[in-house]
Amino acid sequence: KQKTAYEIVSRDWSSDVCSSDLFLHPPFNNEKARQAVAMLFDQKDFLRASVGNDEKWWRTCHAYFFCGTPFGTEAGSEPYRMPNKERAKQLLAEAGYKGEKIVILSPTSSQSISSLAEVAAGQLRSIGVNVDLQGMEWNAMLARRTKKDPPEQGGWHIAPTTVSNGLVFHPLINFASDTACGGRNWPGWPCDEEAEKLKVAFLAAVDPTEQKRLAEALHKRLWEFVPYWMTGQFQSPYAWRANVQGVVNASVIVFWNISKS
Repeated sequence: KQKTAYEIVSRDWSSDVCSSDLFLHPPFNNEKARQAVAMLFDQKDFLRASVGNDEKWWRTCHAYFFCGTPFGTEAGSEPYRMPNKERAKQLLAEAGYKGEKIVILSPTSSQSISSLAEVAAGQLRSIGVNVDLQGMEWNAMLARRTKKDPPEQGGWHIAPTTVSNGLVFHPLINFASDTACGGRNWPGWPCDEEAEKLKVAFLAAVDPTEQKRLAEALHKRLWEFVPYWMTGQFQSPYAWRANVQGVVNASVIVFWNISKS
């Protein structure tokens, strides 16, 4: 048979994320419980399970605004870069956790994302957390994620997803780190006036040095507050036949400008 050559390139960086209904129900309405999970999670375990063992496709990253971008600082994440189970258990106890079920949603129709749920469940169980891992189809999970009911009444505690860097690389557009109070933001509904004030100050700044300083201050506050948990950063490879031309260099595949020889 005639061999066909393929172009294989990395198109985009994306991020694995575990969100939480942090601010509605115990224990994650307590800042120490959110910090405990951040202290527990080992990003390499999530990335290997979700993306694979080949590290050319992924990296650990503790930047809310994405590593490798102009505002991709990791300031404030220092205590969380190396997992510490004992400290995580201590913080969870200080938050008042007493063995209640922690409901984790797992979209079984997406292997890469359901792997995040399974790793989260395993790591939480390793410190004695009572985990209820609930599998469902992706659209069912999205519908469930909008519920603000208590977990025992159809709500939830933790829901994994992935997001493209084009949606989170700047404080203005990073919807997941929107901490505006009022309950109209991303599911998890984080509310922190201090972070919002820093974001507004950053957006008002015109001097690049001041912008960078405020972005770092905002990032440090986010790591104190922990609006969600980052579980790593990965690349998505795409392949096409070598006789195909005009593939647009974009973060998603588009089907115009294409020709073949």
